[in-house]
Amino acid sequence: MDFLQKSFIGVLCLILIVLCNVAVLEGRVVYEGNKTVEEGQPFTITCRLTLYDPVKWEKDGVKLVPDSQNQYLITEDSGEEDKIVLAKLVVKSALPLHTGTYQCNSFHNESHQLTVLSAVTLQAN
Repeated sequence: MDFLQKSFIGVLCLILIVLCNVAVLEGRVVYEGNKTVEEGQPFTITCRLTLYDPVKWEKDGVKLVPDSQNQYLITEDSGEEDKIVLAKLVVKSALPLHTGTYQCNSFHNESHQLTVLSAVTLQAN
């Protein structure tokens, strides 16, 4: 085998390794957290995804930008050894505007639905 053949085989092996790793790691985004929350109460939505998936929180298809009005706090923690990112969206006091469909990565179909039960609705029951 000459140098070019060995180089070609080496490159081919690397490509196969990368493709196999991506195929194994590429999967669902898994959400955990409140499905319903009472107005004024805190809530947390956690999503687990691979290191290869960018974290971009959206609510109802609109990118979330943390600020004092919407009260969103976004954190990320990644583990190189398990190749998983743990992204958290935290709100200290739920408002009706927080009701909606949340995604931490728009490339996947999975989402998390949250309903904020308003104080008026709770009193009526």
